[in-house]
Amino acid sequence: MTSIQLKDPVRKITYEDIDNFEGEIKFPTRPNGNIYQSCMIEAMNNDSIRLKKHDHFKNNLNSCFVETGTFVGYGVLAALREGCKDIHSIEMQEEIFEDTAQLLMTGLTLLNYKNMEIETYATKDFFSIVLDQDTRISLYRGDSSAILPLLLQRIDSTATLWLDAHYSGPGTGKTMVDGKIVWPIFDELNALKTHEVKDHTIMIDDIAEFKKIYPSGIDKLKKIIYSINENYKITEEPKPGFMNNETFLLAKVEKN
Repeated sequence: MTSIQLKDPVRKITYEDIDNFEGEIKFPTRPNGNIYQSCMIEAMNNDSIRLKKHDHFKNNLNSCFVETGTFVGYGVLAALREGCKDIHSIEMQEEIFEDTAQLLMTGLTLLNYKNMEIETYATKDFFSIVLDQDTRISLYRGDSSAILPLLLQRIDSTATLWLDAHYSGPGTGKTMVDGKIVWPIFDELNALKTHEVKDHTIMIDDIAEFKKIYPSGIDKLKKIIYSINENYKITEEPKPGFMNNETFLLAKVEKN
């Protein structure tokens, strides 16, 4: 896969660029101190430590990338950086969805020093940007339990799924069942059971935290994954650059 270089050696985007941008898409602008804008600006400029912390994507990516839990877009940009051509990300929280859509539109336009053709499409709950009729980034707003089954209808090839849609503190989305906060991971994996492609690469983030909340949950995750394809190899892998021994669960069908 040929990667897209985001970083202009001269030009970097700033808060003023975001505030003054007069492009086709204009969502409500948050205050300049907003953490999401700050993080996305760093990532767009390609010098964010957080982007480097997605280095575990490198050996596990397919041309199609699906993420649940967009947050500030590091996963999207890391997938773009590594050459993915069909990128999808689901975010429940409205403000995060809007900020990420606006910043992708602004940043990719301002950093478009290769003069790529850029097309965009937006509705209240969907945003898509196409680069040179070759690479598409699509953002969806909603609960991944409901959106992922619909998104999968658009996919007919082996994809990499980065499953990270869970409550992680103030400002992030909550999946609620019977008045309790739950992780949507079981619903997400069950959606994969009915998909025609049975060899997606599956990565599940924040496994240490998952184990604390669901002490016997790993066995349940593995059971669902093996029901998709008994040839999956499931391992717990370290996340490069993270402290406290953070890990993710990797399920992969090795190609012969």
